[in-house]
Amino acid sequence: MGFAASRYLMKHTVAATKARLERTRIIAAANQSAARTVIRALRILAPGTVPVPEPTDSDPQHAAAPTGPPCNRENASDGYHRALAAHNGGSPPLAR
Repeated sequence: MGFAASRYLMKHTVAATKARLERTRIIAAANQSAARTVIRALRILAPGTVPVPEPTDSDPQHAAAPTGPPCNRENASDGYHRALAAHNGGSPPLAR
């Protein structure tokens, strides 16, 4: 069935009413922008009907920096060198 409806929570009743009145124009503009039908219906919800979840983690943990030698052209894989040679029109370097 594809993308049948889109839900938007409006903060103000006036904005929600305006969006409901301009629903046809909003759908047409979105579909024209995508150059195909991606939105068939648009459901405008009343303010406060969907609770907004609070963030669960205020201080996210970042991934550790990779260890080992940095990746560069000199220590790249043979597949990379073959692809680079094919792209540049030359022959791949001899095996290491």
